[in-house]
Amino acid sequence: MDRDRAETFGKTYAAAWSSKDPSSVADMFASNGSLVINDGPEAVGYDAVVVVAQEFMTAFPDLDVTCDCMAFEVEEWRWYWTMRGHYSGPGGTGRSIDISGYEVLEFDAEGRIVCAEGHFDQKEYDRQLGLH
Repeated sequence: MDRDRAETFGKTYAAAWSSKDPSSVADMFASNGSLVINDGPEAVGYDAVVVVAQEFMTAFPDLDVTCDCMAFEVEEWRWYWTMRGHYSGPGGTGRSIDISGYEVLEFDAEGRIVCAEGHFDQKEYDRQLGLH
């Protein structure tokens, strides 16, 4: 993937996460694509990615994800993002989140995600949301 295509992808992926439509996130993945967040359980395939996206979209009804940049580092693409919103879904604290992280991305020939490994500071996330 070249830099221009990667930058476009990063912005489109951020818009999908902000769309309130979890299928738009899953549509960015290959049919057998996988998503792992902070070394948690692996979500494999369209339906599993929809579930993960829906969990975030439900917890943060005003979820806003921006693409900070796409970077090719150590032979891999990294999507750097910032997430903002209010934890006001069921069981939420009502507190706001403003946290950055990244996903290591592997793409297929069509430019869909084969593997996404997401990383963010879980302790900071929990602190901002009043979860500990």
